[in-house]
Amino acid sequence: MPPRRSTRIKTKVYAPPSDTDDGETEDKKAAPKPMARSRHVRGRRGSLENLPKMPLDVIFEVLAYMSPLDLLYLARTSKDFRALLMKRSSAAFWKAARANVDDLPICPSLISEPMYASLLFENCCSGCLKRNVNSIYWGIGARLCHGCLPELTMRPNSTVLVWKGTPVHSYSCKIFREHVIPYSRSQGLKVFGDRWLVSDVELFKQIWEATSEDKRAALLEERKALVSEWEALVPKFIQWTQARKEDRSNELAELKGNRREGILQKLADLGWSDELDRMSKSGAFDKLMVLANAKEPKQLTERAWNRIEPAVIGFLEKFKRERLFQELRDLLRPRFYSLRVFVQDAAIPFREVFPSVREFSLLPSVRQILDVPKTEQTAIQLEDLKPQLPALVADWKAQVTAALVKVINNHAALKVPPNAGLEGLAIGAFLCCSRDACKLSAEPASYPDVFPIACKTSMYGLPIPEVDPTADDYTRLAAEDLRGCSHQYSTWTFRIMVDIMSTYRCDPKTATIKEMDENQTRLICTFKDCKSDVHIPGVQVIFGWRSAMYHALKNGRELSTFRVAEHLSDDTFQRVQELEAIASKQALHAHQRQLTYRRDDLIEHLAKLHNIQEADAGPDDFYDVPHTMVLGKDPIYLLSRKMPLKDIVKAPPTIRRAIEDGHADWSPTEDTDDMMT
Repeated sequence: MPPRRSTRIKTKVYAPPSDTDDGETEDKKAAPKPMARSRHVRGRRGSLENLPKMPLDVIFEVLAYMSPLDLLYLARTSKDFRALLMKRSSAAFWKAARANVDDLPICPSLISEPMYASLLFENCCSGCLKRNVNSIYWGIGARLCHGCLPELTMRPNSTVLVWKGTPVHSYSCKIFREHVIPYSRSQGLKVFGDRWLVSDVELFKQIWEATSEDKRAALLEERKALVSEWEALVPKFIQWTQARKEDRSNELAELKGNRREGILQKLADLGWSDELDRMSKSGAFDKLMVLANAKEPKQLTERAWNRIEPAVIGFLEKFKRERLFQELRDLLRPRFYSLRVFVQDAAIPFREVFPSVREFSLLPSVRQILDVPKTEQTAIQLEDLKPQLPALVADWKAQVTAALVKVINNHAALKVPPNAGLEGLAIGAFLCCSRDACKLSAEPASYPDVFPIACKTSMYGLPIPEVDPTADDYTRLAAEDLRGCSHQYSTWTFRIMVDIMSTYRCDPKTATIKEMDENQTRLICTFKDCKSDVHIPGVQVIFGWRSAMYHALKNGRELSTFRVAEHLSDDTFQRVQELEAIASKQALHAHQRQLTYRRDDLIEHLAKLHNIQEADAGPDDFYDVPHTMVLGKDPIYLLSRKMPLKDIVKAPPTIRRAIEDGHADWSPTEDTDDMMT
């Protein structure tokens, strides 16, 4: 290895000014140049600067305590130390240094003491000085990287390049056959896998050529003895290096163990012993040790602990939260099942209005029963809630009604009182969900029938509702296990409803469903780009306020506009009301509580599937629901008398189905034709 260049900043000595110089020159010479600012280094700077000038007995005493690697480094610090330690007469220093290392084999005669120290203790390549090279080729006494191996060594068939022009140039020559040059044996049986150092071959060639013919035999014997000595020491070298690696490995393992124990002791002092015991049974403990750098072979100092403490404590807190969350889940899962069974039976008497299982579980009275330590009396305690159900449902209804009123006020520019009930008000008769997968997206419902209808955000069952990240574990578990989202009401319905009620000349804040139904105002769609297929020549579409909302739902929602259908005679209006009555006969299934049946269809359903005839059916089977949103969702179609039969046959399916269902007049009066013109 070449000597390292000194990084020490040298000061320059200035001579005193001469008497023969003029004043200006004297001033210039008298002002010395400022010294360069030294680089900051750790430790005391220049403490060994005068060591070579000390008495020899002091130097020898200091060198006696050094290892071979220390002497090697010291020889590279200055020229004086290099001249002192690299002389053959200084071999005693190196022998004393070798004695300071346990079980170190003796230095073979084939190489020098510094080369021996560099081979055993340094980890740099002998050729390029690359660091962290662990490949030692003991046969040739060199540590080589993968790049230097083919460049600095040769195989037997390459020796001719070095011995070219000499009598001995083949592998079978006596020089190589008697092993007078160290070589690295191949791992296999091929002899051409052996390798020699190019420098050893060239050096021996010089010695061979400088030796006279009569002394070459003695030279071969001498070299053969040196190589034999080297080969005898190779197993000891290997054994010593392996033992050194094992000692270093044990030392590092001890440092890691002490650091690990120190980290665990710090955590125990902070009160995390119980959590660590729980964590040791899972894979999280290994992650904690990695996070705490427990495998770093360094002593745990206060500075190091202060650096890793926030991350370690944060990991433990997260693990504890997740553990408690899982324990609470295991505790609540059977209780939630009991709650589902209880709600299914308890909701029947309340018909249209009853909270979902998730909403019911969040009621304070219910939570006091469920969110308690382990007990087997949950089902019995839930039965005790039955007398309180009317009050609980009333409180829950008031809360969700206030939330709905807030949405209406924000998007319809109204000032409905927060505590006002929406029962019977027209503003709450058309509630539509903005989620496409939800049933209310295509089949709106009215207040309070909207509450028992579960909201879906996908086609694969009830979604997990969005929960506030700061919510407690019980609320999160109720959302994950019981599910059921609250509806996200479409805001366009409130704006269009306000426009329609204004067209009806009704106050949006106080107009009731009954007032809107009894109002004789009817509407006509005036939207130019209407997407509906019912606007064809010869057909007049008359909308009530409900059917107008459904028309807006299917027509791009916020894009629909309407005006009053004027010039309707009394006979025509009476005919429109008759057709609306036919289209409005609907009923509610008592067990499903969903507005999906016409009255006649529901009676047929009960007879076929439940074997219940209309005469035997009671309130527990079905009942009529007045003033619900589903009623009157179809408009009335008035066909002109001048419309040919072939055009009626070719009419859109919606109109033909209306004729079949009886809420389309295909023989209107004369004033209807006048209105269409």
